[in-house]
Amino acid sequence: MKSQYIVRAVSAAGLMLFAALSNAADWTQFRGVRGSGVSNDSGLPVKWSKTENLKWKSELPGKGLSCPVVADGRVFVTACDGPEQTRLLVLCFDAANGKKLWQRSIWATGNTLCHPKTNMAAPTPATDGKAVYALFATADLVAYDRDGNLLWYRSLVGDYPTITNQVGMASSPVLAGETLVVPMDNSGESFVAGIDRKTGKNKWKIDRPRDINWVTPAVRHDGKQTEIIFPSQRNSLPMTRPPAKSAGPLPARATFRRFRRPSSARRTKCSCLPATWSPSNPAPKASRRPSSGNRIASRSAATPHRCTIAITFTR
Repeated sequence: MKSQYIVRAVSAAGLMLFAALSNAADWTQFRGVRGSGVSNDSGLPVKWSKTENLKWKSELPGKGLSCPVVADGRVFVTACDGPEQTRLLVLCFDAANGKKLWQRSIWATGNTLCHPKTNMAAPTPATDGKAVYALFATADLVAYDRDGNLLWYRSLVGDYPTITNQVGMASSPVLAGETLVVPMDNSGESFVAGIDRKTGKNKWKIDRPRDINWVTPAVRHDGKQTEIIFPSQRNSLPMTRPPAKSAGPLPARATFRRFRRPSSARRTKCSCLPATWSPSNPAPKASRRPSSGNRIASRSAATPHRCTIAITFTR
């Protein structure tokens, strides 16, 4: 559905919506539908002021750094409130006139300590127009339908108690078919999970390096499979799965392929991880020691090398 607006959030102050000079497509997640930050529309305004290209303005009940998302004539945005940012809010506005349609709140179950320049409402929500999915920096994850009815809620800290980040999280969830991809890189139990967007239950979960990260996964479709690209300080993690028409629960089994990424364009095989992974044979924490039979065995064991891990899910 087309809407005639561009949306911008003002942290701790309000939500402003600016009139576009031509129709703009829905903006359903961080950096747009494709995650590229690029719109195919033309003639959009490049200047705004209190009197120029301003459609409406609405106050927010708390501060937030998340981007608003737009679908089917509705604007969804998150905020946080309270002395310790423990009140987590999801709000919905009418894109045509800025009227607040509903506001919902939950209480934080995770740590709220963070850098002064960020807050608990830093991750951007995702929407398909029928529901909105909001992840907060406290690792609280909630889904509402377009009318504000609760679909499901999860305290990821309750599920994985070692999740911790004293700086603040900002990676945002993204939709890939019927799966909500939730990034949770942190100093404790670090992972990326594929969550059933209807039930909130895990479809799959992949361990990640225990390190903080603010990158949002990107979803790539090539017609045959869907690939999720999720870089970290140590590696990037493309994960492939069958196309949406054969979507369904994925088994907890994957094939790992790790490659060294030298300065030249060629990939050299690396054996940092075992050939297969399953719940009975989990992947170990990433190792930087090359095996003796590898082409990079001549490198010092203490010398890190940049790798790409490709995980192909099989039915």
